[in-house]
Amino acid sequence: MHFFIKNSGLMSPLRAGFIAALAMAVLLAGSLWTTSFAAESKTKRLLLNATTAQPSGPDAPPLPSLPFESTATAPKVPVVPAPSIATNKSDKAKKPDPAPGEDTPLKPGQVFKDCPECPELVVIPAGIFIMGLNGKKKSQKPAHRVNITKPFAMGRFEIKFSEWLACADDGGCQHRPDDHKWGRKGRPVINVTYFDAMEYLSWISKKTGQVYRLPSEAEWEYADRGGSTSLWWWGDKVGKNHANCKDCKSKWSDGGTEPHGSAPVGSFKANPFGLYDTAANVFEWVQDCWNKTHKGAPTDASARMQGNCRYRVIRGGSFYYYSKVAKAAYRAKNPPGVKSYWLGFRVLREIK
Repeated sequence: MHFFIKNSGLMSPLRAGFIAALAMAVLLAGSLWTTSFAAESKTKRLLLNATTAQPSGPDAPPLPSLPFESTATAPKVPVVPAPSIATNKSDKAKKPDPAPGEDTPLKPGQVFKDCPECPELVVIPAGIFIMGLNGKKKSQKPAHRVNITKPFAMGRFEIKFSEWLACADDGGCQHRPDDHKWGRKGRPVINVTYFDAMEYLSWISKKTGQVYRLPSEAEWEYADRGGSTSLWWWGDKVGKNHANCKDCKSKWSDGGTEPHGSAPVGSFKANPFGLYDTAANVFEWVQDCWNKTHKGAPTDASARMQGNCRYRVIRGGSFYYYSKVAKAAYRAKNPPGVKSYWLGFRVLREIK
């Protein structure tokens, strides 16, 4: 049914009411649109402020789930650029600096030793990175931002047999591990438990007067990535001859010319921070107790000492496993009292 209002010079009450209602509807719609636009803009600003660079590749984590579909491009996290150091095989011959004095500042990328028997160390700069990966594996979730507020020094290589035996000969380490008949010269020490590693760290800390310890899981992943956001520090494809794993296509890999086992440290290119063999060769103990996911993980890179401490986290993969286990975000666990021929460790030295 239609109603017609006769045009009479003066507006009828019915027509005036109709127009007033229409005006109110328009104002209300505008108010709702303004509120919605403001809320969306605020959420976008939060996204831009809170979202940092995500690891790239096919398993790259999506942007955080928010109550709207944003087309905004998230800014890159301010990852500290890798120090300007050589990362080819010739760099391995670079002699470390002597132990720095108390007042001598250490620079990112600097290589030094605290004593003749001590492991070579590389200064790792402070920075921010995204730890973990929002892919298929629950243990690597959620990807989260971690702030490394202070530089630290990290073992340039995994601890070698020669360095371990210096501790044993000095009475600091009781265990003399088997080399699995691969030889000891230049090889990473294997067949050591978490508790064995603690003995070594206690000995070298007392010997040097410095604080040596295992890296936290966050510190380890930050150092391994070397400022990268890819699946492995060198890229999103395993490629050829980047590491010692079953399918890494090195001479120690399946089908290679060398017996399948550990490789001498420094046999491959260093990562952008100047560290060797963080991917594969041998797994490495870190401080943390095992937690099934990164949920509740600290954002300051400290170790997680709560959780299932019947297991400790191990990182990096090994010659025994495929390349997927050597990815930067991959996590595994091992009982602290159990040793293996595919498991060693790397030291962290705090910088005062």
